[in-house]
Parts: sequence; structure tokens; C-alpha cells
Amino acid sequence: MDNFFNSKKFVIFCVVLLLCVALVGCAKPKPKVDENKLGAIGNMLGCMFNPSLCPKREIPKDDLRNPPVDEEEEWNKVTEETN
Repeated sequence: MDNFFNSKKFVIFCVVLLLCVALVGCAKPKPKVDENKLGAIGNMLGCMFNPSLCPKREIPKDDLRNPPVDEEEEWNKVTEETN
């Protein structure tokens, strides 16, 4: 038993034991994340990659930022400008 502490087996045993303790001691449990509470960035990324999950935004007809456009009238203007 005198030479056991000075042998290679003891050194290998200590290294293996140290690795096992390090792996078990540093492991953190995965936090449970509620998918409905991901925040603005999470919702934005989710909508970018799967738009079917995102609610459709209704634009009011009286919205002055996006007035309704008559497509036929717009095409007539384009053809008049090119002629």
C-alpha cells in the first residue's frame, strides 16, 4: 500500500475522479421556458421562420399611412407614362 499513492494507477484514478466530479458538479438543469413568453425578439424570429403561427394584423381602411389603391388606375398611369 506504500507505493499505491505513487503509482500511475492512482494518478489515473484521480484524473478520472476529477473529470467525473467536474461533469456532474457543473451540469445545470435546463430551465423550463414558456414558449408564449419569449419576448419581442423571440416572437419576431418565430414569425420570420413560421408566419402561420403569427396573428394577422388588420389594417383599418381609414388608415392614412396606407391609403387604398385602385390597381387598375395605377396600371393605367404606368402605361400612360411609358407611352
